[in-house]
Amino acid sequence: MKIKLYLIFLFLSYICLCQGNNSVATKLSPKQLQQDFDLFRTVLLYAHPHPNRIHDKQSFDQELDMYRSLLKDSLTSLEFFQIVSSAMSNVGEAHSNVEISEQIKTDIKTRAKLLPFDVHISEKRAFIRKGLSDESGELVGHELLSINGKKIDQIMQITDSISCQGTGYNQARIYRTLSYSRNFALAFFLYIDQSQSYLIEYRALGKEEVKATVLDGILPDFEIATSLSPPETKPPFSLTIDESRDVAIIEVKTFAHFIIHYKVKEYLKFYQKSFAQIEEVGVSNLIIDVRGNRGGQEKLGGYLLSYLIENPIQVHQYIFAKRLDYPLLDSLGVFHHTFSSKKFQAADSGYVMIDDRSSMLASIEPAKKNKFTGDVYILADGNCFSACNIFVALADFHKVGRIVGEESGGNYQDSEGYWATIFQLPNSGLGIEFRLWHLRTAVESPLHGRGISPDVSVQPTVNDILADRDASIEKVYELIRQTKSQ
Repeated sequence: MKIKLYLIFLFLSYICLCQGNNSVATKLSPKQLQQDFDLFRTVLLYAHPHPNRIHDKQSFDQELDMYRSLLKDSLTSLEFFQIVSSAMSNVGEAHSNVEISEQIKTDIKTRAKLLPFDVHISEKRAFIRKGLSDESGELVGHELLSINGKKIDQIMQITDSISCQGTGYNQARIYRTLSYSRNFALAFFLYIDQSQSYLIEYRALGKEEVKATVLDGILPDFEIATSLSPPETKPPFSLTIDESRDVAIIEVKTFAHFIIHYKVKEYLKFYQKSFAQIEEVGVSNLIIDVRGNRGGQEKLGGYLLSYLIENPIQVHQYIFAKRLDYPLLDSLGVFHHTFSSKKFQAADSGYVMIDDRSSMLASIEPAKKNKFTGDVYILADGNCFSACNIFVALADFHKVGRIVGEESGGNYQDSEGYWATIFQLPNSGLGIEFRLWHLRTAVESPLHGRGISPDVSVQPTVNDILADRDASIEKVYELIRQTKSQ
């Protein structure tokens, strides 16, 4: 259980905080802390559609009791953030998140000295991929072994226990999140150590000799958040046809059309034109690249699959909400959506959406023309989350091609989605966010709390990253060559 890891490492973090390294110095009283935690707990259990996906209700309640028992002394807002974030991480669904307060953001922006390098995480090993100072620049490509006496695997265990970036027992999304931009440096500050300088141990790739050096931290030059995300790209999709390799590549970077202000019909028009062009050219291999696609509307993935299936498929088994309206949230001034009783019917512990052809529960029909019947390869990674994770799960379950790359970043069978509830804890200023719908994908998996495992696993190495080499797509080309030679 995550709580056991948290208990082991919490006080290691507190040692650093109490040695004067914690620059977020304003303390909150036990009463203020308890008030905020009780509000967090009340709203979470009242409105969250599925907080017990990983732990049963009794165990989850006991864990919340344990976290509250830590609030006997005054704590800084950063220390309190660690506790609340760890409690939320036990929900095991990365739509449920805790955002740092404006006070913490300001303090990081103006006074924090962060690690002067970015990393690439691969299976709990960390490699320096970009130096941000003269000293750290010389270490690019080296394996990072420890920071201020904490081994990398220990740092990863703490991060996994406290961060809300993971999903269930799946760490793929955490690895990809920490490998993006300044997220590792941010996570180290938020969860581990608030030092001004860093003693690091490292070694060259393939070497046994361990070296050590001290690096000065650097002030951040970016907008602070709990974690940074890459911007959604426009246009969100592209088609490339390589006749010499007998390959077409459809890349869909996001299904979140509402964020980039694209219409659903623009996606459908792209799919229609792409598959018509693929059929006209006559290539026999299709690569669908959804790496980095963090989700959006899941039916956009379903419509893409319609060109690859022979029979109708269901996207959702059911959609669940704990309530139709939320008078408690109204009394607290917390923003939320309400749901029509015409579209939901009562079920155990809540309400499920009524199945009708106009709803999100309608099945996806096979395309009437331009269906692709060749070999399909789907490129996935830990950033395939939410609606993208649903797309990969459906493709895997219905055996639409081969999944190549990394484990996806969500749960195989379920997700939260739509209608975010966002509110701020009054004393600490921490932001609490979760979704009001629980979505059960119409698939079955024996792996509880894991993502979709690839048929062909590809873990990019630090050399791949440094050389900007696409190991996954090179693997697909190798598979295509092998198929042709048989």
